[in-house]
Amino acid sequence: MLAVADRDYVLEAAFACSVLMLHLSRWATEVILWTGSEFGFAVLDDSVAKGSSIMPQKRNPEAAEILRGKTGRVMVMYRKEQKVLVEGVNLFKKAVKSNPAKNVKGGVVEREQPLHISNVAIVCPETNAPSRVARKILEDGSRVRVAAKSGAVLDKS
Repeated sequence: MLAVADRDYVLEAAFACSVLMLHLSRWATEVILWTGSEFGFAVLDDSVAKGSSIMPQKRNPEAAEILRGKTGRVMVMYRKEQKVLVEGVNLFKKAVKSNPAKNVKGGVVEREQPLHISNVAIVCPETNAPSRVARKILEDGSRVRVAAKSGAVLDKS
């Protein structure tokens, strides 16, 4: 019995942590929305929000923005600009005029904006955590990319 002990507690702990991060992320999004200029339902104290050097009247809720860690698939990589377009991350809203000749409906459109590659980390398939990439030569002589901490192979065979 002891050799095949029950290890469900590990999965339960991982699930509890992921649900906690989901709730914290949603809470952080709401704090940012409530304190923003659009609504202004709440005002943050100076101890939890820093002012911008360009616009000192604007307050950025730092802790809330740090909690909003997002992941997504890389859709496009722009090598010359060193940027990537990640699905569902770095969204912005743009007002679009209607143009009946081109069959374009007017309104507010939400789109992804490219991120610089220094702001993006690869997610390790084993630990589900951001990781740096290392290179490794396998026994058969092939070179693969691996997660630096865990050593998990990132390249699909």
